[in-house]
Amino acid sequence: MANDNKNRILAIDIGSENLKMAEFDFPVGGGSVVMTKFAFRKMERGDEETDRDVFARYYNDMLAEYGFTATNVRLSLSAQNSFQRLSKLPPVVGNRAAIDRMIEFEASQTVPYSIDEIEWDYQLQRHEWEEMVEQEDEDGNISEVPVRNEEFEALFIAMKSEIVVCYTDVIEESGKQLLSVDLAPIALFNAAVTAQIKEDECVLLLNIGENSTSLIISDHRRVFMRNIPIGGETITTQIAREFSVPAKEAEEFKRRYGFVALGGAYEEPESELASTISKLARNVMTRLHGEVSRSISVWRAQHGGSAPQRMLLSGGGSIMLHTTEFFNEKLHIPVEYLNTFSLIGLGPELNREKLQAVGSMSQVLIGLALRNLGRCPIDVSLLPKAIRNQMLLNIRKPFFYAAAATLVSCLLIFILGLERLISFEKKRVEKAESVVKRAQQEVSRIQSLAGELSTLRSQYESSSSFVKERKLWADMINELQTLMPDNMWLVTLEYDGSKKLRQTDAAATEDFGFSEDMPAVKNVENPDKRLKISEISNLQEIERVRLVGYTLDIDDRDPSVFIFKKAFQPDVQASETQPKSKYFELHAEPIMRSDLEYKLTYFELTLRLKQPIKK
Repeated sequence: MANDNKNRILAIDIGSENLKMAEFDFPVGGGSVVMTKFAFRKMERGDEETDRDVFARYYNDMLAEYGFTATNVRLSLSAQNSFQRLSKLPPVVGNRAAIDRMIEFEASQTVPYSIDEIEWDYQLQRHEWEEMVEQEDEDGNISEVPVRNEEFEALFIAMKSEIVVCYTDVIEESGKQLLSVDLAPIALFNAAVTAQIKEDECVLLLNIGENSTSLIISDHRRVFMRNIPIGGETITTQIAREFSVPAKEAEEFKRRYGFVALGGAYEEPESELASTISKLARNVMTRLHGEVSRSISVWRAQHGGSAPQRMLLSGGGSIMLHTTEFFNEKLHIPVEYLNTFSLIGLGPELNREKLQAVGSMSQVLIGLALRNLGRCPIDVSLLPKAIRNQMLLNIRKPFFYAAAATLVSCLLIFILGLERLISFEKKRVEKAESVVKRAQQEVSRIQSLAGELSTLRSQYESSSSFVKERKLWADMINELQTLMPDNMWLVTLEYDGSKKLRQTDAAATEDFGFSEDMPAVKNVENPDKRLKISEISNLQEIERVRLVGYTLDIDDRDPSVFIFKKAFQPDVQASETQPKSKYFELHAEPIMRSDLEYKLTYFELTLRLKQPIKK
């Protein structure tokens, strides 16, 4: 067995009225965790003693009496003063910062304290379910098909900082190092999942304590928690009120005579005291069952959970006789006691009789120990912020020291290197200056050559633009031929544009042999006016063309003009049969006249050039 304190853990479970401590050893080479020491005390509060004073007194006494030597501590607190909530999240998983802000807002709405006054943590849970959705097939038949859905939930826990700190300060003052602060039901759940709960089932875990009961539902590794303010002390209070006796005497009556009365017809016990106590216990258990049933209903209705298939009992309030039969009768599911001691070994010096007497209340300690092995379905901690920051600082200290040593070494190397660099750079500067002078001379020569090149390039580009545009009209006419359906032909193609006549242009028309006596051409903007050759040749820019032609439509379909028109409409998507025009777009709606006798359609179509042709 390893004696190194690093392989040893001290687990502390602080209940509402008792304190449990156990030391566990973790073999270096692997193997079962071994509980080597165990201590249990019922805490009694003195006059004017605070929770911190009571815990410090019992904690230090138990450390000295039982000789706990482990330096690492895992602490568990009762869930009585905690807040738990299971919230559905919108699809923001993957954005950790957004989830933190969302949970923090949820905490501010749920907890009746400022967010700075609480310690809180959360864990994401994945929820998958299947539902039937109606779907229509190709034949129009409607059938239901399964569809898988997925969402994420956040299990949020919180506790007031002053409650946590009053215990953690005492532990730190004793020289121990806190690793985590758990809630008792979460530590118990982690142990139960490892020991008795399978992944593919829904199990109800009920931990009946002194003043409260922790309800935990494990549904395919989804977790729902609730704290119910009914426990074993509730039965003691009822007995004390019924028989008008002090609480200690009522507790003794409960331990000696107490059991849960069976439902229906059964033989009454001979002792009238036992009979009365059993009925009081049944009344309290009936109230507890009502809260359990409501919790199950909330789980199923609000979170889409499954109905529990079986129930596990733990805690000091669950050992009363016939408790399992009562819940079996009420919930109609198998009920058994939780046993997590199969997960660990017991040291030879351990007092097994004392451990067995409080075994049902000690299983939280096993859950704390298993956390050291990483077996934690729920990994949350209420460790105070100051301790977390100190732990983070301790982790980073070696890196800080290494960084400081590296910085000093770098400074020394830098100073030595700088001196050598300065002398080396001086030589390089002298050599570079001579190279720069030669380079400047070359730059001047290159600049003059670049000016000559720029002049030649501008002359080349000016000539090249004319060469590129000489095929433009041929390409546009070829495109019109390609876009026209087979039953369409043109009889006229006219163009129009800006007609600012200049004197030089008029002289140019005469040079090229144009004459006013040549046949006139129809004007696109004013059909009644004929354009003269001099006007056409002096167009500064061609902007539009006008197409006149006929279509032969044998069928009763729409004229082919509409098909032709789509090629020039920018808001119509191109297809393989009718591609879009590269050069033209529609300028005006076509003019059409149909001859029904000869199936001929006369059309006039005005197109605008996407890029006007300048002279």
